[in-house]
Amino acid sequence: MDTKLNKACCGGDITTVVKLFHENNNILSQKTVLSNTTLHLASRFGHSDLVKKIIELRPQLVLAENPDKETPLYEACRQGRGGNGGHDQVVTLLLEADESVAYMRNRDNESVLFVACSHGHLNVVKVLLHNTDVQMERTNYLHVAALNGYAGIVQEILRKIPRLALRREENGFSPLHLASRKGHLETVRELLKANSDLCFLRDSNGRTPLHLAVITGQVDVISEIILASPESAPMQTQQGETVLHLSVMHNQYKSVKLFVEKLSIKNIVNLPDNNGNTALHYAAIEKLSDVSILFYLLRYVS
Repeated sequence: MDTKLNKACCGGDITTVVKLFHENNNILSQKTVLSNTTLHLASRFGHSDLVKKIIELRPQLVLAENPDKETPLYEACRQGRGGNGGHDQVVTLLLEADESVAYMRNRDNESVLFVACSHGHLNVVKVLLHNTDVQMERTNYLHVAALNGYAGIVQEILRKIPRLALRREENGFSPLHLASRKGHLETVRELLKANSDLCFLRDSNGRTPLHLAVITGQVDVISEIILASPESAPMQTQQGETVLHLSVMHNQYKSVKLFVEKLSIKNIVNLPDNNGNTALHYAAIEKLSDVSILFYLLRYVS
């Protein structure tokens, strides 16, 4: 790509771009060494006025792909700054030029909505949700937003299509599983507001979102799930493990303490897993880094 053109596209210099175009009508079709077009560059840096001008001069560039099979729309969705002249306006311009660009996939089979969600760009996600048919979307964009704790994006998606909260990945993880495991409290709250029955969903190992929160010691999330759905607390995994089993096996003293204080655990503490062991058995035989788990169970349950 011509050096002056590259610099003008990166800097949003419309005057120079138009001047170079009039000198050479084919110059806008030039590419960088990475095979990005002028529209890729303008979109990457959020220069909405320049994007509009390039579309006017060379509308076919909206569908131009680089070697990663990414159009200029991917650049805007990945960078995602909002506000005056920002990437949300660039996204709007590109969609207005050709809405079909929203449904293209890159080399990793990711959609532009998935990319925007994975980078946490709320303003861009709002534009995509409002201007495209998200019913056609097949990537787990809600999952990636939940995994990264982007509560605002999760809220927007659930407002548009609440049933997506029930969708599970190949391993059985729902968005609530992912948010619970990572301890993203605000995201967990948004999902539970949409449907508290999400607490009963199981992954491929029979584990609920509560089980994953226990394993990773996410005490605030545990409290939130119990508050929303106390009936889900006694559920066992495919191996017969209760929340107490998992707390003990993963040395989560605070989780044990929370269950003892907030639940009636006399029935749970006596439940054996598939190997015939109760949580107390594991507390006695495991080499616990925190031996107070054993004493705490014995004190409150014995």
